[in-house]
Order: sequence, then C-alpha cells, then structure tokens
Amino acid sequence: MQSTQSKMLTIQIRLAMMANDFGLRTTWGNYSTAGTTQGVVLMPFFDAGDPVQAAAAMGFGMHEGAHHRYGSDFAKYEASLKTKGKVHRLLLNYFDDGRIDRMALIEYPGLRGEYEAIEQLFISKGMRLVPGANTPAIAVLEDYIAHYIGSELLNYKPLTPVWEQTRDLARQRFPIALLTRLEIISEMGVITSDFNDCWNSADMVLDAIKDALEDLKTQQPDHEPEAQPDTDADGQPDADADGQPDADADGQPDADADGQPDADADGQPDADADGQPNADADGQPDADADGQPNADADGQPDADADGQPDADADGQPDADADGQPDADADGQPEAGAAGGPNADDVVRSKQIQELEACLEAAGSGSSDVEGRDKGKMLASLIEADSRFQLDTPLRPHLDAVYTKIGRSVTLPKVLAASRPITQALMELVETETNCAPGLSRRGKRFVTSRFNRFKQGDLRVYRSKARNLGIDSAIMVLLDLSGSMNCQEVVAKNACLALALAVQQIDGAVIGIQSFGDWNVDLLRFREDPATTSSRLDLICAGGGTPMREGLSNAFLALMPEQAERKSMIVITDGEPDVDCVDTFNMVRQHGIDVFGIFIGQYANGKAAMDYYFKPGNWIAVGDILSLKRELFKLAKGTILAA
Repeated sequence: MQSTQSKMLTIQIRLAMMANDFGLRTTWGNYSTAGTTQGVVLMPFFDAGDPVQAAAAMGFGMHEGAHHRYGSDFAKYEASLKTKGKVHRLLLNYFDDGRIDRMALIEYPGLRGEYEAIEQLFISKGMRLVPGANTPAIAVLEDYIAHYIGSELLNYKPLTPVWEQTRDLARQRFPIALLTRLEIISEMGVITSDFNDCWNSADMVLDAIKDALEDLKTQQPDHEPEAQPDTDADGQPDADADGQPDADADGQPDADADGQPDADADGQPDADADGQPNADADGQPDADADGQPNADADGQPDADADGQPDADADGQPDADADGQPDADADGQPEAGAAGGPNADDVVRSKQIQELEACLEAAGSGSSDVEGRDKGKMLASLIEADSRFQLDTPLRPHLDAVYTKIGRSVTLPKVLAASRPITQALMELVETETNCAPGLSRRGKRFVTSRFNRFKQGDLRVYRSKARNLGIDSAIMVLLDLSGSMNCQEVVAKNACLALALAVQQIDGAVIGIQSFGDWNVDLLRFREDPATTSSRLDLICAGGGTPMREGLSNAFLALMPEQAERKSMIVITDGEPDVDCVDTFNMVRQHGIDVFGIFIGQYANGKAAMDYYFKPGNWIAVGDILSLKRELFKLAKGTILAA
C-alpha cells in the first residue's frame, strides 16, 4: 500500500511541477488517453498498483508537458482540422508527438521507460492494432507512419512486432517507393525542433500520395486508366473502338472493310482467291497441307503440338501458361498467369484503387510551393535508389537539428584570426561586383570628351551610373566528423565557423553547416547568425564511420529550397566514404549544385577517392591542417563571385 501511495504522490508532484512551470490545470477523468490544449492537461484515471499503468501515467504527464516545453502550436492544430481535414490533423499530431518525445528523450534520457510503458498500455488495451486486409487504405498509411515513428525513430521496443506486421501489410498494398518517401517525410517531421516542419511534413504526405497515384497511372499500358493492353477504349487488345483486336472499322481483326481479317475483297482473311484466309490452294488459311491455318502437322493454326494456334503447350494461342493469348494484367489477350491477368498489372490496378481511396478520405488539401519542392526532391532521391539498385538507401538522415543559442568558447579566437581574411574577401567581392560607369543617351552628366562624337551623330554622351552586380549564392559546408577526424576536428570546426562569419557579411550570400559521421547534425541553418549559434559546434565530436551518402542527401535537401542563383556544396573530408556514392554526387550536380572538395588527410586511398568523386579542378588537398581556413576562403570567393 505504501508503494502505491508513493507512486501516486510522485505522479501528483510531477504534475504539480508541470502545472507550475507552464501554468496548466490538470483534469482527471475516464479518458482513453491523455491530452492537452492551451492551459489544461487531461489525465486518465489509472491503477497505481499496476506498474505499467503507473509508469504510463508518469509518461502521459511528461509527454503532455513536452507539448508546452517544446513549442507545439495549438492554433495550428485547429487550423489543420478546419482547412486541411481530419487526416492532415492526425498526421500533424503524429509528427509533433514524435518531435517532442524525441527532444524530451535527448534532454531527459530516463523518460524512455515511461514512454515505452505508454505503448505497452496501448497495446494491452487494443489501441495499437495491426491493420488487416479490410482496413481502409488511408488508415493503413496512418498506422504505417505512426508505427515507423515509434519503432524506428524513437526506438520503442514494445512497438517492434506491431511495426513489422504493419510494414509487411503496407508493402502488399502500396508501392515501395511511396512507403520509402513516407519514411523520409516522417524523419523530416520528427527530427526537428520546429513545429512548422511537422505541418510541412503532413502536407508532404498528401502530396506523396498524389504523386504515387500519378506515377502508377502513367505506368498503365499505353497510359490508359482502364488497364487495357493498347490505346483504345474497346476493351480489346488493340487500338480501335470496335471491340476487336485491330484498327479498322469492319468489326474484324485487320484493316479492311470486308468484314474479314485481312486486306482483300474475297470475304476471307487474306489476299488469295481460294475463299480462305491465306495464299494457298488447300482451302485453308495458310501454306501447309494439313487442312489448318499454319505450317505444322498438328491440325492447328501454328507451329506447336498443343492443338492451339501458337508455340506453347497450354492450349491457348500464345507462349505462356496462363490460358490467355498474351502477357497482360487486364484480363485481355496478353500474357498473364493461370488463365487470368498479368500479376504486375493486377497489383498496379489494386494500388491505384487504394491510393484513390486515400485521396478521397484525405480531401484536397495541398502543400505550399516549398513543400511540393521538397516532395519532388524526395522523389529524386528514391528514383536514384531504384535506378542504381544500391544496397544502402539514398536518403537523408539527420540525427539532430541543434537549436541551442549561445557563443562558443573559441569564438573570440576565431573572430580575431578570421577578421583580416574576412576584410580581404569583402573588398574583393566589392571590387568584382561594381562595374565601371558607362555611357548613355540620357542622363544628367554630359561627358565633354564625347562632344566630337556627338557632332558625328553618336548620342551616347551622358555618364550612366555604375551598375552593381548582385550576388545570389547559397553555400552548404559539409564537415566530415568521422573517427579519423579526431585530431583535426577542432581546427576544422573553427575554420567552418570563420567561413560562416565571413560569408554572413556579404549581401546576397547565405551559408549553412552540417556534419556527418557518428551523428549527422544540422549545425547552422541558412540565415542563422553564426556567432550566436557557435556553441553548437562545441556539442559535437568526431566518431563513427563516414556516411557521406547520407551527408550529401541532407545537404541536398537543405540547399534545394533556396532560391539562390548559385548553389554550392563544400565537402571537407579526410577519407573514403563507407559506401560508393558517385551516383549521389551525379544527382546533386544534375540539380544544378556545384560540389567542391577539400581533402585534409594523409591517406593515399583518400586522395584516390577524391579523384573519383570530384571533378578535376574541383577539389584540393590540404597538407597542413592550418591551411584549411585559407583554402575555404578561396572556395567561398570562387562560389560567391561566380554567382
């Protein structure tokens, strides 16, 4: 009894502290789960003697408090329901729940047990059911996203079997490319500190469904929604509207008007005068003596021994074993299986029906331009996966997006060391972007030296203003913080910070910094102040492998939404990637992003990798780590001025 009372008291104290911190009022009731809005927390009754319920109650309180601690926007929840519909509202909640739980677990790792107890409680109450064959399509996708977030992104162990069964079912009902895209969108909505990313991810889910539906429809034979083998609407195998296999108007398979299959006027299928379909005199359609249409001795029209017109043994006209004439999935004369439609087209047709049902349930809400652009980027990543059939998926994977505000302990030293180079860079940029004054037919300042030209009819005698070439450039610095960078990481991080401080001073240029290694981290977002966010660099250290493909994917997604005329990526590394990523480099370049490399190691295989991945002249080797800062500024100068 004392233990139960102690648990009750502990939970009440925690809730009281939360109420005090956020000014919340706690209301207890027979709720199926906890909830919160602005100013109030709803808590379900629980049995303090049940360890799972007691732990879950603690988790409920901390979870609802996290909505307030980490900035959930309750007004947008209401706007989502009113303007986007129930599906968008539910997805927004999934992403936001994952976001705040992840941030809470980073700040308070001891909460994992309480959060997993919530999942155990939900499973025991039947609130985490595995979808079935009759589950509505949109509900399957909703469960897929929710269980992926809980099992894969938050690593809740009780959810693993539920997630695996949900995943297997979803793969049977939806295209794999769509599911992969939903996983990436989920990561973008959860691995973030910004609530707006949750909103955008919910938008992108709906766009992903629309894109997947369009892709499936374009894969239909000859782009027909009826899943027929050719471009007609007659329900038959070829391009006519007469309900027959070929393009004529005679109601027969070939192009004549005699009501027979071929172009003659004898009332028979082919060009002969024997009253039979082909050029022989045997009174039968083709050149053989068997009294049947083709050259075999089986008494049937073609060269096989199956008693049917073509080369198979299935008793049907073509070379398959499906009892149908050809290879199709539409129930028409193409090659199917077991007397029915082709399996691929059947699956495609069912998936189209599933996705149409999803869109009908989700409504017509769509994302803004940036959200649609991100969706297109994700499709590009997935397309590259499919095209190159890589073992390691090409997908962004950020372990953290740092939002800490604070100045690094090394900032004064970095500022002092970078100030002269910063000044030189700014002067060079100013010189290169200011054009000399020109001449014009109109103006206020008459150029006296042009008077003779004026008498000859040249009216360009007025001084025009100097034209300032605008800079429009976005630079992403991608820093390798694998284990082999341990000795160089301090100088490398300081060099990145110095470069960011310099670029920030140039109008029209923006810079971001991301790292990859044991953790892939977004250290500096575009348009953030490098000085006030410099403490984030102190939070990371070198370790792990070299997941350059993930790093490139992260940088790609960060750069593409930028509207800059010139987009550049500077990769600082000291070795070879974990897996081949030449396809990733090619894809980045195909989207108009210039990629530069700086090699700072002493390994021969590292230099060979740089030759392999970077174009000639687009990478440099830095023998002395102290020269990295100077080379970074050279690259920045080139990318900014080239814009």
